[in-house]
Amino acid sequence: MLNALSLLPVNLAGAILSSFAYGIFFVLWVAAITLMCKQLINSMDAGPNLNRLLKRPLFLALIALFCINTAYWICVVIRMFKAFGDIPRATWPLEFLADIADMTMALYNCFLGVALIVGDAIVVYRLSILWRHNLMVVAPAILMLTGGIVVLIGIVVEFTRMRGEDIFNENLLGWLSSGAVLTFCTNGYCA
Repeated sequence: MLNALSLLPVNLAGAILSSFAYGIFFVLWVAAITLMCKQLINSMDAGPNLNRLLKRPLFLALIALFCINTAYWICVVIRMFKAFGDIPRATWPLEFLADIADMTMALYNCFLGVALIVGDAIVVYRLSILWRHNLMVVAPAILMLTGGIVVLIGIVVEFTRMRGEDIFNENLLGWLSSGAVLTFCTNGYCA
């Protein structure tokens, strides 16, 4: 099992890597939004039309993904401040970071799951466009995406029920494994 003393360095490293990954995501997001807006401006003679841009599902998905990833990163920062900002006793950071039923951890996991679902939805949308909305091809991907949504709800509920329990709980591992398999299958099928 996981050594309790390794929880602090792992969470600190995770926060640093999350911040680094968010920075990369932000740069790529700005580039993608800029390219989409530039393409819209170039395709129109009368100038840009915001209404036309907002009707593009990919543009809306990118905006949603930006909001979700920003909220996820904010949860990471809040957790680090709660753990290390005001330390009432020496064991507080370890106690706080080990409490996986804390509301910030539930939000953290919820935002992570929703980001995965939105990413999978983007891939399914791409598959739908490539196959010209052929339901026979797109239906399995839609079913896997729906299963992923159900699993996400199960994961969040399971996390909020786990007061003082180990993260390697059998019920939680089943939900997490199912979520990972559905995400990999969706992306593999749509690739």
